[in-house]
Amino acid sequence: MDAQSDIEESNVLTSVLSAFYGYGDWLRSTHLTPKTIRYDSLSAEDQKLLAWFPEYLQRFAKAIDANEKLFQEIAVSSAENFGVPIDPIAWHHALESDFAKVDNVVSQILREWTEDGKAERDVCFGKILGELQERFPNVEERPQLKCLLPGTGLGRMLLEMVRLGFLSIGNEYTYHMITMSFFILNNVQRPNQYTLHPFLGKSKNVSSRENQLKSVTFPDSSPHERTKFMEQNPQIEFSDLMSMVTGSFLDLYGPPGLSFSNEYTANIETAEFRSQNKSSLDVIATCFFLDTAINIIDYLKAIHHCLKPNGIWLNFGPLLWHWEDDNTTIKLTSQNRDGSQKDEYVPTKGLELSRDDLIQLCNDIGFVFEKHESGLEATYGSDRRSLGEFRYKCEFWVCRKSQK
Repeated sequence: MDAQSDIEESNVLTSVLSAFYGYGDWLRSTHLTPKTIRYDSLSAEDQKLLAWFPEYLQRFAKAIDANEKLFQEIAVSSAENFGVPIDPIAWHHALESDFAKVDNVVSQILREWTEDGKAERDVCFGKILGELQERFPNVEERPQLKCLLPGTGLGRMLLEMVRLGFLSIGNEYTYHMITMSFFILNNVQRPNQYTLHPFLGKSKNVSSRENQLKSVTFPDSSPHERTKFMEQNPQIEFSDLMSMVTGSFLDLYGPPGLSFSNEYTANIETAEFRSQNKSSLDVIATCFFLDTAINIIDYLKAIHHCLKPNGIWLNFGPLLWHWEDDNTTIKLTSQNRDGSQKDEYVPTKGLELSRDDLIQLCNDIGFVFEKHESGLEATYGSDRRSLGEFRYKCEFWVCRKSQK
């Protein structure tokens, strides 16, 4: 990596840290200030109808203060861990999109690391973890099985795979998730160490002020806790079973010959890492991940490329297709037969397949379905006290890589 790339990488990282550090101010400007201005604009008569509102604003402000203190601690601690200046003044400025992603991290904490999220985790994480235990009942074999979890998020399922004795590799692309997962997995010393107000950014379908201002504690389980399974298997070196790689799934695990893009680069070191991962994995688990693909064909080729012959792919999730409403274009660079390169700008969206077409594509690429269930209801980062809830009808399958 050259000096310019180092600077760009540092700017990306520190802009994320700035978003964590400034999250409190963002909540004030986007939520508290509009509430305050609107109340102040009411007539005295109308203000009397909402006589409780000033106290509500005070409590809202205190909840923001608490979140701010937490996220500033995370930002400074992460700067030290990542080897960048710990003084926020030296950091690159955050974009509005960075603050929105930190807000998404808050929902992700609720989903992965609180008691409130347990029921949600049991549906999706539980399905994959249960299948792993059923397919690999020999505990002594598990530490030799190389398992990859793309789209690791905040690392909870990765930790649970390790706790079952599997050699587990997490892969995450966004620094917002990486920052938070690193903090939880490495800095937390005890269960329920931190307090968070996760619903301040939500005003729709709120059942009561108390629920909007409610706090939760996290993590509900410390990464350093030893489970009953771990105590029963002292011969396994659980501390050696977890690792994390950061970057695009396609860039790190894709096959040769894909078109170059932001997700699949010509970087020499990355290309070498890709080649080393060919047929290297025993298991890939994807959870709410497939529909993040811009080109689902590339995702499936990458999964096929890095699985060993007869390797297992477990998938759980919906087909929300994250880029369906995106009107931007992406630059693809392909290589012609004469060695020259061809640049092409194509829509980001456009390859959103139906479930049946996706299943056929999996078969055509070289996967054999051994189990498939449809219509499994699940939520994602939901507030169980909300008056409205989006429920997904998810697919769950277990595929084996064909030996052909």
